[in-house]
Amino acid sequence: MKCYFALSDDVADNDAYYWMFVATLNSARKNTSLDLHCLYDFRKKTVENIEDDRIYKLLKEYSVTVHLTTIDFEEDLLSVYTDNYLQQINVTKSSLYSRFLRFMIADIETEDEYILYADTDVLFLKDIHLDDFVSLTSKENKSVPKTIGVCSEESNNYEYMNFNAGIMLINTSYYKQVKKTFLDWISHGRKARGECCDQGYLNEICERDFERVSNVFNWKPYWGVNSDAAIVHLHGVKPTVKEGQEGEFIPFVSKYMFDNPGAKDGWFHYFDLFATYTGNSKMNTIVLNNLTVTMNAQDPDYFSFKRRVFRKLGKILGIRK
Repeated sequence: MKCYFALSDDVADNDAYYWMFVATLNSARKNTSLDLHCLYDFRKKTVENIEDDRIYKLLKEYSVTVHLTTIDFEEDLLSVYTDNYLQQINVTKSSLYSRFLRFMIADIETEDEYILYADTDVLFLKDIHLDDFVSLTSKENKSVPKTIGVCSEESNNYEYMNFNAGIMLINTSYYKQVKKTFLDWISHGRKARGECCDQGYLNEICERDFERVSNVFNWKPYWGVNSDAAIVHLHGVKPTVKEGQEGEFIPFVSKYMFDNPGAKDGWFHYFDLFATYTGNSKMNTIVLNNLTVTMNAQDPDYFSFKRRVFRKLGKILGIRK
């Protein structure tokens, strides 16, 4: 089964994303038989010669089939994502190319009916085959999804209406129609109704068509440790790969420490796995030390009902911001 990644060289000089991709590729090679492919948009962001680009070198090292391509809707995309709008949503222009390159997959893949798409911040822990993906949308019709098979954005259940697009089982014929709709929308200046970028468009375009697959294919560390997890997505908070990185209070982390009793153990377990799959002997110590500082900076009760009431009252009375 083919697995596609899609990114541009805007991440080439970002150490955290570089090492996450190393761990992604290494875990895929060690634990799966997936046929790895990557759409790569080389824009000479950091180097002039692609042979000197460290992401390109990484792809070659792991024998990934590289498809050098770029989005064919740049003009329309930038007419929607103006400089003012990008500043408003806190997104860099260069990162748009990595975000939206996934819409080009069905243009590149012309052979297989189904492919797997994966973000570059995941760990593959078990081998994966097409028959493993069985839709959960219907108890009567357990079959491979006919549109896109996806998992929950944040909640570990199957009642969700918003999906995470970091892992998608894609029916390529269906996905061509998804792109067609997307192109029509941005040509008319339409922004995504929900989230600001590619995932927002995908959720809106596919809102009546997406099919739920088991969350083990897009497991989040804050859901806790799961021995059945096939793909773990380092979602929300990324491992810190620089020594001495100071931790800080992060509402997202505190919320999930409050909501999920196993969140802390999950982060430590999967961040340790990530560090191991980087193949860098120093990485485990660095990542876990930084994670410890971050965990110590959190307040697991920050989102409790009582604390929310006190914060709201404080804001009304002008006592707190």
